[in-house]
Amino acid sequence: MHLQPRAILVAMVVGVYCSVCASPIGVLARQQSDIFDRVYLDSLPSCMANPNHLQERAPGPPSMRLPMCIARPTMIVSDPRVRKSVPPRSAYGRVLPVPSYHDFAGAQTTVGHAWTGIWGGLQVQTPYYGTQARPRYSFVAPWYMVLASSPYGLWFTQVGWAQTNWTGSLQPHVFQYDSAVGAWEFFDQYSLIDGQTYDFALFRGADVGGQQEWATAIWWDNAWQTLTVGDFPAGDTLLSEQVEVYNDLDNPAFLPYFDEMTNSPSYISDDYGSGSLWTAATPTQGNEVAPYCFDAPNPYYLWDVWRCS
Repeated sequence: MHLQPRAILVAMVVGVYCSVCASPIGVLARQQSDIFDRVYLDSLPSCMANPNHLQERAPGPPSMRLPMCIARPTMIVSDPRVRKSVPPRSAYGRVLPVPSYHDFAGAQTTVGHAWTGIWGGLQVQTPYYGTQARPRYSFVAPWYMVLASSPYGLWFTQVGWAQTNWTGSLQPHVFQYDSAVGAWEFFDQYSLIDGQTYDFALFRGADVGGQQEWATAIWWDNAWQTLTVGDFPAGDTLLSEQVEVYNDLDNPAFLPYFDEMTNSPSYISDDYGSGSLWTAATPTQGNEVAPYCFDAPNPYYLWDVWRCS
């Protein structure tokens, strides 16, 4: 099943950047609400990323209880696509120029709903550029995302893995991105292997300070390990599974190649503590932008993305 190119998701995400940039009040409110979170989270022990573990698939969603440990990012990189000051905890690292060529391929729910989570497997697939020079600031990033609107604009959080050309290493990184903070958080204590599939989760339910929070996590060493916890607007949300490609050169010839990424299975939840496969019963729109193709053999919990031209 090959779908026609769609621009809706691209427009929404580009709109996210503009909405957040134009809403300093929303950013300030988010930063202030993070103060308690950081005090609590900083008191937790660091999750241990055993490098010799046997990678197995997650048997179910993360617990909605308070995390017992939290992963510490090994690198935080501010992102100027969001034109605002970055909080001190995310202010160091390389600053990226604004890339110019942007592609998405994947699927997104189309009807706002009180979703409480999305999780599933993302396959690591090292991109390559053929005989073309590797653009300095490009990246490939498969991710899961939750997107919501608020009185201050559209906000989103992503979790997955990324191969970047501006972090000093071409290794695949576990990452988390929060549009209200405007920074990439990388977790290189988790060493990813090319060709393997790793489970990531975005879920609502971590109770911090009496508030419902959204958290990101990775399944590692037979346990869900929390990467981040943060506030998120209440109300309906949209969920997305995508492979994102950025290129700092306005030329599709410099976009990377990668073999077929087989990502599966994807689960979504609208009931705390439970979930189901993301099927065609959920109003969903697939999107693909040349030169990348998207296919969902079992919509939408089995999905593949590859460069097809």
